[in-house]
Formats: sequence, structure tokens, C-alpha cells
Amino acid sequence: MSTDTENETENITIEDTPEPPRLLGVVVEKSLPLALQKKGAEFLFPSFTSVRQFVPKALAFIVNAYRLQMAEAFDKILTVLHIACVVFCFGEASFSYPLLIALGAVVLALALFDAYLHDARKPGAKYLEEACAAITAAFFLLASQALMWWTEPSLALSFGGLSTGLIVCLPMLYLLRVVVRPGPSEPPFEGSNLTVDQIYTRTQLATILWAVPCIGTVVINSQTMKAFLPEHDNLYIAIPMWTFMFWVRLQQNPFGRRRVQKLKDARKQLLVHWRERLLKGVEPNEERAWVYFAYVAIQVLFFFELSIPSAAVLWSWLSGHATLDLARLGLNLVTFVTPLLTWNYIKALNQAAAGIIQKEIDALVVADVNPITQ
Repeated sequence: MSTDTENETENITIEDTPEPPRLLGVVVEKSLPLALQKKGAEFLFPSFTSVRQFVPKALAFIVNAYRLQMAEAFDKILTVLHIACVVFCFGEASFSYPLLIALGAVVLALALFDAYLHDARKPGAKYLEEACAAITAAFFLLASQALMWWTEPSLALSFGGLSTGLIVCLPMLYLLRVVVRPGPSEPPFEGSNLTVDQIYTRTQLATILWAVPCIGTVVINSQTMKAFLPEHDNLYIAIPMWTFMFWVRLQQNPFGRRRVQKLKDARKQLLVHWRERLLKGVEPNEERAWVYFAYVAIQVLFFFELSIPSAAVLWSWLSGHATLDLARLGLNLVTFVTPLLTWNYIKALNQAAAGIIQKEIDALVVADVNPITQ
């Protein structure tokens, strides 16, 4: 008898405790910043009485949660770099309302993204998180431009300016955030569960994203220098491109690839190919000292070529031929300093990937020498 009474009491208690509809509950919980989702659900769901009462309360809670998280996650230096990157990439709009709208969309997107992941970032997922941040910024930017085209076309960027700027802006935002945002103290990929194939793919992706702004800077500033020679524009683009390609080839050690063909194991051959393709820099070597000196000299030459647009603006002002264009100078400096500062990080990333690939090769060699017999 007492057992039946207890069961009836439990059933009444469960029925008297209403919960939000499952879909609504999932939407509210997943909309909260990642670190506050569990606490937010525990706070909001027990107080549910009706959808009409619950929705305003949940919206207010979400807004307040993002406000607090944005304040804690705010980074002054990174925000300034975001602004400089957007202004450079969409500089054709000058300092006008279309540029301000695009700037606001990108800065807001990245602020919300940082608030969402604040206190919940995973050490092994930094590269993926920053790639998602750049994609989120692009989505907000495209949404803002679609809204402007629909409501007030005069406040939207031109289609050519938007597409060109977006191509350069995405990789620049990614690289800035990867380098500037504090990451784990351990070396790249330390403690991660990624396979060798995944590490190689992500390293190559990061390297490509680093190279795109370098090449874009050369192409965009092809008319910076005065036309002293015929085919001036083509030469200004071709010379840095050839410098960059030769610099890359030296780091990839093409001379060592000839030994790969002697390997019989297909997996080992592939791993050696991957290791030699990475931009891991060149270490001093007494047997081939000229390769190291050539690598250093060409690296200096390449970054010097990237600095030419900034130097040209300064020289025009110092020589009295033109007034100082602070906006242009600032943008050129950003495109020169960003690849310069991020190169050491990209090199460390490639070196770490090369070391992991080499360990995999050594493990295969040991397996060949000491095969396991059943």
C-alpha cells in the first residue's frame, strides 16, 4: 500500500514539473557560450512555466552571458589587428559607410566567436578554431552586404571589392589569430591525438594560408614603383614570385628527393615525400653551407621586396613629391609585418610536423629490421 502511494507521489511530482519543449531547450542551451551551457540549462529549465514566459527570460540570459564573456575575452591588440586587416583588404571603399559596415560586421562576428569559446578552448584544436573564426567573420560580412544590397545598395561594397578583399582577408585573419592569440605552451601538435596524415594536411593548409597574403601583397601593389622599365608591372610581380618560389624550393630539399625512389615501402616513400615538402627552414650544414647562406640571403631579399610598397610611400613623402598618405602607409606596413612576424610560427609548425613524420619513418624502419613473428 505504501509503495503504491510513493509511486503516485513521484508521478505527480514529475508531472507537476514542466520542462521546455525539447527543440526549444536544445536551441537555448546551444546558443549559450560553450563554458556556460550546462550552468545556463540548470538555471533556466527548472523555472519553465510556459513558452511565452520562458523565451524572453532565455533571451535576456543569453544576451547577458555573451556580454560578460565578451568583456572577459576582449583583446585590445587583436582587435586593432582585426580592424587593420579589414581596412586593408577592403581599402577600395576608403573611409566610407560601406567600409564601416563591413568593419563592424567582422569585428562583431569575431567578438561573439571569442565570447562563445571563452574558457572552453581545447589545446589541440587551436588551428581548427581559428579557421572557424575566419569563416564566421566571412559569413557575417556576406550577411551584412546582402542586407545592404537589399535595403540600401549605396551602403554596400562593390562586388569586385568584396570578392577580392574576402580572398585576402580570410587567410590574413586566420594567421593573425593563430599567432597573436595565446596558445598552449607546448610545441605544436604536442599531446594531440591527430594522425600523421592529419598533421601533414593541417600544416600544409596553414602554410598555404600564410603564403596567400604574401602573393596578394605583391599583386595588389604592382603599380607602387614608378615605371622605370618596360613591362614594369609584369616585372614587379614576376621578380618577387620567382624569389618566393626559389626560397620555398630550398626549404623543401629537392636534392634529397632522389633517394626516395630507392625505397621499396610505399608508405615510407610517401612519408619521406611529405617530410621534404614541408617549409621547415634550412639548418646550417658544413657539407652544404652554400644552401644555408642562399636560404638566408633569399629570405632577406623576399621580405625586402614585400617592404618596397611601404618604402615607396615614405620616399615619395621624404623627397617632397607627394604628401604622406598615412592610410596607405599603414596598410602597406600591415601586409609587410604580418608575414614577417608569422613566418617563425609557420616554420616551427612545419618543423614539428617534420619531426613527427620522421618518428613515423623511424618506427617503420624498426619494424622492418625487427619484424614481429607469430
